[in-house]
Amino acid sequence: MIEMHDLVVKYGNRQVLYIKNLTLKKGEIVTIIGQNGAGKSTLQKCLTSLTEYKGVILIDGKSLKELPARQRAQKIVYLPQAQSSPAMQVRTLVSHGRFPYLGYSHTLSVEDKQIVEEAMKATHVDLLKDRFLDELSLGERQRAFLAMVIATGSDYLLLDEPGTYLDLISQHELMQILQSLKRAGKGIVLINHDLPLSFSMSDQLILLDQGQVLQVEAPDDFINHQEHLRRIFHVGMKKIEDPSLLYQYVIIQ
Repeated sequence: MIEMHDLVVKYGNRQVLYIKNLTLKKGEIVTIIGQNGAGKSTLQKCLTSLTEYKGVILIDGKSLKELPARQRAQKIVYLPQAQSSPAMQVRTLVSHGRFPYLGYSHTLSVEDKQIVEEAMKATHVDLLKDRFLDELSLGERQRAFLAMVIATGSDYLLLDEPGTYLDLISQHELMQILQSLKRAGKGIVLINHDLPLSFSMSDQLILLDQGQVLQVEAPDDFINHQEHLRRIFHVGMKKIEDPSLLYQYVIIQ
């Protein structure tokens, strides 16, 4: 699990993040929600060692600060919201996920190649492996980058707005892939603005506001305690018991 204790980030004299205690578990999809400026990106930067912080972040009992870069990459991997489209084939991109395990030659072993193939199958891009990234649709490209992340074998996947720019079919495919990764024991941490998507696919929701955690609950518990949600987003959420719907939660006034 990922544990955070007395986590503080300051820019100059301004405190932008304070988390007393927060735990993220394997085998769960946890989504961090909040308005712009709430601290979501700062928290992501802490978890990926992209910003200085005071306090403690433990990953499976080991201090994040003390983990060498290669070991950090094997524990937690980050997929940003926007990716460029380098002039390479899908197979080559996904192979980059194995780099934390390779020597200076960056030569893939038989096992590495098998892991790459399995990652492409898991994200349904195995039939696209010889295609170049700029030939793919946005949804296909997103799945290719997700395959690269899966190929790292990391225990925790941190994804920033993974559904952005995706059509409904691609969003549904993404939800299925993430649920499959959860069942495989991965810890999935999402940063997301889409409330219906966040509520529909998450085991836990973390609501941030002004750099602090206001609420950590399962979606159904959020439905029963919406005071913070309504104050921050000026809307509420409602659950609709209909398995035919893509989203089981909708926004209400």
